[in-house]
Amino acid sequence: MLWILQTQLAPQILANRLGLLLVDKKRAKMMKFGLLVIVGVINISVTCIYIAGYSINPKYFTHLHKIWDPIDKVVDLLIDISLNTVFLRIIQHEFVADGLQKYRLLFYCGVLFVLISLCMDILMIVMMTVQEPYLYAMTHPMAYTMKLIIEMTMADLISSIAKRPHQMQEFSEQICVS
Repeated sequence: MLWILQTQLAPQILANRLGLLLVDKKRAKMMKFGLLVIVGVINISVTCIYIAGYSINPKYFTHLHKIWDPIDKVVDLLIDISLNTVFLRIIQHEFVADGLQKYRLLFYCGVLFVLISLCMDILMIVMMTVQEPYLYAMTHPMAYTMKLIIEMTMADLISSIAKRPHQMQEFSEQICVS
């Protein structure tokens, strides 16, 4: 049941990172609460289907679990894409575009880390379709560990970049680059 904790905390970590950049803190809290509810409902449904598969009507619920579990992972992937896209857009449009050059590294590293994170989500979905359940059982913790490492690295990068002095791009340079 450790996966419940993993799937609940992963989007909250993303939401916290995004919440640092949002001006409207009430909106950030609503986003975090919405994620808590959405992911919580999905986790409860997956758990109920999984437990019922071992007790009530194993054949029906095992089949239902094979259908619902990939849907759960696709929803996780969509949440991941949404949160990371908003994060990258804020960095690009509100920091880099306004001439804050120190955030350019954060944007490019963010794109790289988002791609790796999405590959981990896709890998989990693909491993669910493989007939060998042990492959998925090994992939799941590795993928979430990798995603956690990415988030910790992003937190360190944000912290180190935020502490650097601002280097504003000259207005004439900004026009030439655009």
